[in-house]
Amino acid sequence: MHYQIARGIIGLTLTLSICLVLSQAHAHGKAEPLVPKPASLQRGMVFPSTADYRVLTADLHTHTVFSDGHVWPNVRVAEGLRDGLDILAITEHLEWQPHRADLPNPDRNRAYAIAQEAATDEPILVVPGVEITRELPTGHINAIFVEDANSLVQLDAGADDAAEMAARLDALPDWGSERDVIEYYVRTGLWAADAAVSAANAQGAFLFWNHPSWSDQAPDGKPPVSPQHQRWFSEKLLHGIEVVNGVSYSPESFQLALDNDLALIGTSDVHDLIDWDYLPELGGHRPVTLVFATSAQMAAVRAALFAKRTAVWFQDTLLGRQRELAPLVKASIVVTSARYLPETTLVQVRLENRSSVPFELQNLSNFGDQNNLGAVTLPALGALTLELATGVRLAEISWPVRVVNAYTTPNKQLVITLSTPIAEAE
Repeated sequence: MHYQIARGIIGLTLTLSICLVLSQAHAHGKAEPLVPKPASLQRGMVFPSTADYRVLTADLHTHTVFSDGHVWPNVRVAEGLRDGLDILAITEHLEWQPHRADLPNPDRNRAYAIAQEAATDEPILVVPGVEITRELPTGHINAIFVEDANSLVQLDAGADDAAEMAARLDALPDWGSERDVIEYYVRTGLWAADAAVSAANAQGAFLFWNHPSWSDQAPDGKPPVSPQHQRWFSEKLLHGIEVVNGVSYSPESFQLALDNDLALIGTSDVHDLIDWDYLPELGGHRPVTLVFATSAQMAAVRAALFAKRTAVWFQDTLLGRQRELAPLVKASIVVTSARYLPETTLVQVRLENRSSVPFELQNLSNFGDQNNLGAVTLPALGALTLELATGVRLAEISWPVRVVNAYTTPNKQLVITLSTPIAEAE
């Protein structure tokens, strides 16, 4: 009880402190929230539609107790609803089953079935998925939209060779698991990765390479691209790659996606609670894939992923191709008014942000900003007023800005042009 009271006091103090800071900023007339609650403490993911697509938030790599996670599948659905997710995939390891003694898990479709039932009549789409789990040179591959997970895991007959089994077991590190768990992992891993990938593709699944820069398999931080991966890329058997996994971003994977026409994927890969890993009560958020789809129906989402119409939202930064990011940012940043101050050539421009991304904007024009030095932050779901010096009175203002926290390549930030007619001062 004392702990709960103390925790409540700490939370109230933190909230009041943040509100005080925001109130002081608002008093100077620079930034203003569009929502009653400070945007930094709003739990949820808001992205406007573009002219052509709905922008859906998706977490396509999560785990539960049905592999090596620590929650029941309905908890993943509840977390997704609290975060405002549109799409959720629970992707259990097929081969790595550390809870086998307590949860034998004979039906690999069970986690999806439980999650789907929990999502009934809820505004979240749960899609079936699995994680094909291998050592290098394959690594871990997620497959979503699978029809039957059970057919994607097999105990290979060749595993009956005792000497081969012993050698494979000795080659693995001691993960502190019971021997039968590791032996099961080795036995199922003997089924050729090519066969597993082909079987998933035969089911019409969308496949992406998980955490290719994971330090356990890439000590130098660079994706260990094998001839097998290159063949899968060229034969269109692998369709995407994780640019972001959990708290890790890989610029090399970003470039690999661009070079091989792969969908950009960002996931939480959550095993514990989302709240433990990403602290949404303090303004944090899980990384997500933004899917540009014609609707939130399964077929439309699937079509969007295969068309590579994706971007990634990670730590308040957007990563994506120009063709997706430019329309999204333009739909998010709206110029709501522009008016000259009386008897001046100073125009006050008000920007509103219709998204959960706090955009950092750098003015690239010759119009000097009279109130801000360098880049300015347009708060998430908030507004900002600029005062630009145009030199002469214009009927319309148009100026380029660099979106500092939006990348179209690992080394290139998005540039857009903002424009609006200018009203005469009253």
